[in-house]
Amino acid sequence: MWCTYTTIDISQGGFRTQRSALDQALCLHELCLHHRLAHNNNSPTLAALDIRSAYDIVDGAFIWRALEPTASPPLLGLLQSLFDNVSIQVLLSGTTSRSFWPATGILQGSILSPHLYSIYINSLPQFLCSPSSSSILFNLSNSNSDFQDTPILSSRQHPHRLVCGKWINALLYADDVVLIGDRSNIQQLLNRAKEHSYQLGYCWNPSKCIVLQQPTSQSTNPLPPLFLYNQPLPTASPFVYLGIPFNASGMINNQQLLQCNIASALTVIVPFLKKEIQQLEKGQDQYVRYIFRGHAKLSTIVFCHMANLPTMDERVHTLGTKYLSRAFYLLEDALLTELRPILRDNRYRWKQLQKYNEIWKLLPLPPEDASPRNLKSTIRTYRTTNLYKLQQGPNAGVLIKACHSKLGVDPIFFLPMTPRERSRLLRWRMGWLLEKPIQCTNCNSHCTSRYHLIKCLDIAYQLDLLPDILPNPIDHLLNKLPCKPPSNPQTILLWQQTWPKLMVALEQLDKICHPNSNDDIPADPKLGQQFVD
Repeated sequence: MWCTYTTIDISQGGFRTQRSALDQALCLHELCLHHRLAHNNNSPTLAALDIRSAYDIVDGAFIWRALEPTASPPLLGLLQSLFDNVSIQVLLSGTTSRSFWPATGILQGSILSPHLYSIYINSLPQFLCSPSSSSILFNLSNSNSDFQDTPILSSRQHPHRLVCGKWINALLYADDVVLIGDRSNIQQLLNRAKEHSYQLGYCWNPSKCIVLQQPTSQSTNPLPPLFLYNQPLPTASPFVYLGIPFNASGMINNQQLLQCNIASALTVIVPFLKKEIQQLEKGQDQYVRYIFRGHAKLSTIVFCHMANLPTMDERVHTLGTKYLSRAFYLLEDALLTELRPILRDNRYRWKQLQKYNEIWKLLPLPPEDASPRNLKSTIRTYRTTNLYKLQQGPNAGVLIKACHSKLGVDPIFFLPMTPRERSRLLRWRMGWLLEKPIQCTNCNSHCTSRYHLIKCLDIAYQLDLLPDILPNPIDHLLNKLPCKPPSNPQTILLWQQTWPKLMVALEQLDKICHPNSNDDIPADPKLGQQFVD
């Protein structure tokens, strides 16, 4: 199918190399903003169209006719053999139906069907821009340019979608079609879309089509009803395009995107405000608490650090940086690549994504030339700097200060040990092993606290460590845990001697802080044995 690649219109983004739904949604946002900047802040009129039973009504004759100029006869014959005169049987509960032969349509589930459908609908953008007297057959034989030179103009006869020398009044992503017009010519575009459906033999579904109502026209100057097949089209504000909500002005709706996709990769095309980032953080904290059944106000900082979970702020900047870097390596005929030269104004979202991305600003200049290695290194440096600020800041908590200062999953999660041993280690790190202060049963003179119990039980002596070692004897050893089995004989001997002592010390702490819950638990003579073995 490579021979047909250049025939696909630039406005099509579905099932094509290096073209994603995010790219298509961002292009729609930027095209709407470009229209507003060029026309006194007047928003374009968008019409989202739906094709009824898209794959089932495709006439293969139009596809083969479109492929004739570029496909070799053997390849074209092979495709016709695969999709023409196909017999189908239905298998249900072990019973096979009689064969039947569909008259139209392309096979559902075939890996070639999406590309063939793109070829089938490919004439629509050109047809929308061409004179009303033209036909599909004429466009199929004159499809060298992405858009015709005689576009539909508004009643004022000046262009509205001349972008980088191309007329863009529609975006297509598989069977999702959006017409981009204004109040004066949107009905004409709908009429052309209707004519196109008649000539190709498919049918739009007016009940599922939506016209985006402009904000200024809702009360003072309402938009007259728009018709398709003499049926009025419903209006909506906002509407969802490729899973991304757009407001009445044709801009991506940040708040609705937050509510619907709070942890989604869709956030890469949104330069969030600080308060919006906080909403994302609250959402992640809530999901993390579900993991360990914590109450609604329990801090998740230590657990996220131990599990190497980035904050939502870091996630947004990381995904945004990767998206920006990827965009500079797209194919030259990708729509986003074509639009990039005009998106240099700070009012465009593309420029805002670069301006407000902290990682992008740290990349070596020019950032668009950064190698994957530089990108990975810069992201790690950014996260390491944030961790340093978190642990050394004036408001840093005791628990996060005691954790290791390197990025990575804490070995406590995966080193071999019994469930009870792992539970004690996690509760120590999270601060749960010592919950409410109670009378210390070891000295009967003080209440329990991390500092007191370490001194009272002389944990440093038990572990053969200096008494003033930082941050404390237990966390000092936990921060030195190996991420993989050690090979050095001295290191192996050290942990064989120290690890069982650490498990005994944590058992003593657990029994002092939870005397009632540990009364029925017999002493384990093999504490730490799984890790040592």
